Amino acid sequence: MLRGEKSDAAVTFVANHDTDQISTDKMLGYAFIITYKGYPCIFWQDYFNYGLATGGGSGSGWGNGIKQLVWCREKLAGGGPNIEILKSNDGDCLIYGSYGSSSSSPGYIVIINDNPSVWKGATVTTANGYLKNQTLKAYAWSSTVSGQNYQPNNQFCDANGNVQAWAAPRGYAVYSVNGL
Repeated sequence: MLRGEKSDAAVTFVANHDTDQISTDKMLGYAFIITYKGYPCIFWQDYFNYGLATGGGSGSGWGNGIKQLVWCREKLAGGGPNIEILKSNDGDCLIYGSYGSSSSSPGYIVIINDNPSVWKGATVTTANGYLKNQTLKAYAWSSTVSGQNYQPNNQFCDANGNVQAWAAPRGYAVYSVNGL
């Protein structure tokens, strides 16, 4: 409830000691809470015991996991994302962005895909001037679907802010300016 009223003061979480055994596909939840408004709380066991720091069961290595999502929030959104909703009318796909504050902290575009079998994406228009006229790269991504956990292709954001954003089935992607 606090997230709706005072989202900047809300503490968000995916799991804790009471809910640990009833959550599945936790990385979709972590992708949302870490890249959205509020103060995300990361469950110790998810990060250290279950291997979600680097992707856990959904893959491992650069681009996957909580550690990379935290890097995106800190580096690309300056630690406190200022959110714009870009697409919310698809029951399987949510796309939003964080405005940037400088060329070294340009913000990002996030897509979360809940569809279990197909890549989802859309052309959206961002008002974030730091992303316009730039090639965007996926800095974080994940999918729980076998064979689908790979980095999405780079996308070009034109002068009007139009860009395509794609994520694998049961996955997410966080795009920002290539070369940071």
